[in-house]
Amino acid sequence: MLLIWDAYEKEAEKLHKGISKQADFKYPPVLPIVYYEGKEEWTVPQNFADRITNGQDFLEYLPDFKYYLVPLKNYSNKELMAKKDEISLVLMINKVQTKEDIEAFRMLPAKDIEAIVKDSPEHLVAIIADILLAFLLKVNVPVSEAEHLTDKVREKKVAELFENMEKLDIQAERRNTEEQRQRAEIAEQKARMAEQKAEMAEQKAEMAEQKAETTISLLIESYRIAGMSRDSALKNLMEKLGLKEKDARAKVTHYWDNHNACNS
Repeated sequence: MLLIWDAYEKEAEKLHKGISKQADFKYPPVLPIVYYEGKEEWTVPQNFADRITNGQDFLEYLPDFKYYLVPLKNYSNKELMAKKDEISLVLMINKVQTKEDIEAFRMLPAKDIEAIVKDSPEHLVAIIADILLAFLLKVNVPVSEAEHLTDKVREKKVAELFENMEKLDIQAERRNTEEQRQRAEIAEQKARMAEQKAEMAEQKAEMAEQKAETTISLLIESYRIAGMSRDSALKNLMEKLGLKEKDARAKVTHYWDNHNACNS
């Protein structure tokens, strides 16, 4: 609102130097409108003073106004079509949020929409086409196909646009299917990687076990060569490797007896 009044003042000054300094100079009224496309209820205060800390205590000194709220969800396509103007067409495009909205948009009478565009100035048609392009890209229609569809609007051939609108659902489903396939491939790759890590961990565990067995075998052999008794070898094995007596005795019996059996 301030920008509009500032631009108005500057334009007035260009036409009549010093006019804005006169006591009877007045600014034009501005109707503030908030255009809301969301599905939820609008909860923001509509009075400017309610957005100011302790605003109600300073009402006499604050700019106070209420903006006009346009909650798009409260208007059906039928109500908007009854207006038969460019703004209504833009509102109907912006209403599209879900697959159900796409289907409802496709059911609109193409001839009536074509009649709106037919008499519209080129710059307004270009704006409508840009808004439609943004919507098509939002629902994952490929860029080349989206541009082809919006070209129909620029050419004011809306009926042909609606003939091709069936592709919207197909393209969205195709993209969803591709995304699901990619997610499945990523999940499969992660599973393979986890399996490979488990195999590597198992191999490392086996190597560690083999290394430990080799160490135990060498220790017992060194005790035997040094002429140590079995009981002393058992005690040393428990102290050096922290083995429980039961496990240490099994190792001593295994390697000591195996050596004697091989020599005999």
